Amino acid sequence: MQITFLKAILLTKGVTIDGSARSEIWSGRWKAPRMVRSGMSGGLEFYLVLGGYKVAVSCLYSLETDDEGLVIIHDGQKFYLSFKGEIVCEVELVPQPSYYALSTTSGKKMASVAQQCFTKLAVGVYGSCALNQSPKTACAFCAIHAAKKTDSPNKSDDEIFETVHAVADSELGNHIDIIMLGGGTPNTPDKGAKRFASLSVRLKKIVPWRVTAMLVPPKSATDLRRLHDAGVKEVSINLEFGSDKAFAQFTPGKAGLIGRRRYFDCLEEAVKIFGAGNVQSLLVTGLEPMDETLWAVDWLAERGIIPVLSPFRPLPFTLLEKECPPEVNDVLSLYFEARKVVASHKMFLGPRCAPCQCNTMALPWDVPNSFIT
Repeated sequence: MQITFLKAILLTKGVTIDGSARSEIWSGRWKAPRMVRSGMSGGLEFYLVLGGYKVAVSCLYSLETDDEGLVIIHDGQKFYLSFKGEIVCEVELVPQPSYYALSTTSGKKMASVAQQCFTKLAVGVYGSCALNQSPKTACAFCAIHAAKKTDSPNKSDDEIFETVHAVADSELGNHIDIIMLGGGTPNTPDKGAKRFASLSVRLKKIVPWRVTAMLVPPKSATDLRRLHDAGVKEVSINLEFGSDKAFAQFTPGKAGLIGRRRYFDCLEEAVKIFGAGNVQSLLVTGLEPMDETLWAVDWLAERGIIPVLSPFRPLPFTLLEKECPPEVNDVLSLYFEARKVVASHKMFLGPRCAPCQCNTMALPWDVPNSFIT
């Protein structure tokens, strides 16, 4: 199987963990799967090793027997991905980070303050979302409200910095190269930008990692400039969908309280401040017609914004938990068409960081060397 096809299957259908691999995966040696917080994050993390490449994947998993899907097995020495009893490729799991066993001086588990995602450290600064407080405003695919055990909703700045220091002093110190600030939306006009900027200024004094931020559009471009001046190198402002209809249906809070026009304006403001290739925007795929998503890909790429394709995942505790994921062939068709669209604008499908592509339909060779930093 080609690695592109494998990844599309894993992102849409997930993987089964065979009985031979279960005890080893949960032995404490490997990073145990986390509850998936949103349609675009979490799950079982591993590398596909095939054809000279190591491709990061984060996908849903099942412990139920599946004779028709992809299965992770263990032969006593290594992990492999198999299909109908035949080995497809080797799989490398992520070792359990040592700092996951530590707690802050306040008693909070550091693993609930910041999570390792391959070579990225993800800090859900808020760990909760003002939009998620009501079904009338919640994003239909997001389960951030159900992740309190693995992602603390009440992190202080001191707890964040104490955890970052612990990571920097651990075996991950020279392994992490990006720290992402995000995790929910506060009910403030700046949408978290002021706190992100304050954190970034201090982080730049502690670690050499690239600081990025994910947020919804703040009320003013001044807040984007504040992030840039604080040392944030890249921002993610997620358009989510290509059509007004899907945006209003699946992200009603963002549609009603922020407005789609503000998303477009903010993305253009961000490119002016951060530069082409330093702004990205995620699109949830599989919930709207492909041509609508491709329209958004074109709009973004034309303006120097990196489109990110994230196949929809039906998750427990969400409004769409009974919805079917997109078909593998549809995911692949959109991916190949989107590649043509971005190429016509001399752009690429993101994220730019290869390990950060783990939960998106993108592969390391999609990103030109000139954009790898």
